[in-house]
Amino acid sequence: MTQASQKSTISKGTYHLFVGNLVSTIILAVTLIIVGRLLGPANYGLYNIALIIPSYVYLVLRLGATSTITRYASKYLSEGNEKKAISFSYTISALHFVVGFFAISLLIPFTNIISTDLLHRPELSSGIIIPVALLSVVGQILYYNGIAAFVGLHSFDKAAIFQIIQSVAKLALSVFLLLIGYSVLGAIGGYSFGFIGAGAISLILLISMNKSAIPRNIKQDVAMSADYAWPIFFSILLTGVVAPIQTTILAYTVSNTEIGWYGQALNISAFIVLFTYPVSTALLPLFSKTVNGGTKELASTYRLSVKYTTLFVTPITMFVMAVSTPLTVALLGSAYEYAGHYLLLLSIVYLLAGIGNLSWSTFLYGVGETRRALFATATGSILSIVASVLLVFYVGVYGIIIGTILGGLVSLVLGSKYVSQVLGANLQTSSVWRIYLSSGLSAVIVYPISLFISNPYFAVVLMGALFLLILIPIMAWTKALPKDDVGALREQFKEVKLVGYLLDLISRYLTLLRKDQQ
Repeated sequence: MTQASQKSTISKGTYHLFVGNLVSTIILAVTLIIVGRLLGPANYGLYNIALIIPSYVYLVLRLGATSTITRYASKYLSEGNEKKAISFSYTISALHFVVGFFAISLLIPFTNIISTDLLHRPELSSGIIIPVALLSVVGQILYYNGIAAFVGLHSFDKAAIFQIIQSVAKLALSVFLLLIGYSVLGAIGGYSFGFIGAGAISLILLISMNKSAIPRNIKQDVAMSADYAWPIFFSILLTGVVAPIQTTILAYTVSNTEIGWYGQALNISAFIVLFTYPVSTALLPLFSKTVNGGTKELASTYRLSVKYTTLFVTPITMFVMAVSTPLTVALLGSAYEYAGHYLLLLSIVYLLAGIGNLSWSTFLYGVGETRRALFATATGSILSIVASVLLVFYVGVYGIIIGTILGGLVSLVLGSKYVSQVLGANLQTSSVWRIYLSSGLSAVIVYPISLFISNPYFAVVLMGALFLLILIPIMAWTKALPKDDVGALREQFKEVKLVGYLLDLISRYLTLLRKDQQ
């Protein structure tokens, strides 16, 4: 494969992955909304509690396998050794599956102890809810390793298809099982078998490509993987352990209903991350490409990533905060009205995008400063857990949210310090404050108006349209979105057609505004 054709393949692959992630995320969001509505807050809280142990188990068993598979599959492919790339991907995936299956086989007999002593939910001890939940561990191993393998093999379209298969299977199975009366078990079954179905298909395809179900070069591949994966494993462990620990703390201190409210607020706030995906796929990989261009070029790239991330994330975050309660009720029903208060606070984390909260870790990993990135992440994670434990007894769920914010702030401060040291330059982007001002003013105008609209659906749709109509003129007035920036963004995201279409609409609106001003 020539360098030009490889670049074209990766460029198209970025678009495939974006579309796959977008469609999958939307379907999964719809699934969570339907499951939340059908279960109600209390049972949805129990659903979240049932998934605590699988979260811990999968976190420990991840072993950095996905990153290792992608890295070496891509390496062998670039060297022209496609057969070795496929063989390595299948060997690690198959062995990882065996390890996962063995682990859950050891845990399933202890279902009663897990339910009553660890989760403090005796109602989970009868039946097969916990065993079915544990099956999600092997499903996730198969699924995420399959995605990693096909990304490493530059079969980006297949990776995108598996994402969509997993989300569709989860939606169909969850809704079907809930509608025929399986309640929490049905939701857990849909979750687990969605992963298993997509993961099994990816494994079968790898076997077909490998032309053998028997792994090859096991000793060599495992040794190579272990050497590369252990730093990644500890990094993922330190960052990933926070959420299950926080849910465990909640299981000991608050009701199922409060956990249900918190879980759905977390789901809605996490949807904001989708708006960072175009930036991460199109801009942030530039860090590793510009590392040889000197600190001046790196600093320019970093500021650009912060600015454009802020441009995507801050307006949507401000809007979500302004309509948090009607948005929650519109999506989930009046039973989840209180979740809007949690959503308001959870969204604060995303407001830190303008000072690098969504860029610093990718930058440090991209330029090879993995130890510094790991230390900053670990420090924030530890503080988040400690703060959550201390505060939850005083303010309940709010203590968990405050702990999350504090941990994120500490990681951001340390990460920004390390980025500044690497670049030897001021990290501030002068135009970022204009984005905050424009978004904040739009939210301040929209919020009081939304209070007078009783229908939550009408409130969200009307306020969304009004927010955009107000936001773009204010951005033009404050020069938060100059015409040159729109053009630069359209160029950066030309492969991501959905984003390009949105930017084209914004450009036309700005043109109309300028004509009116003249």
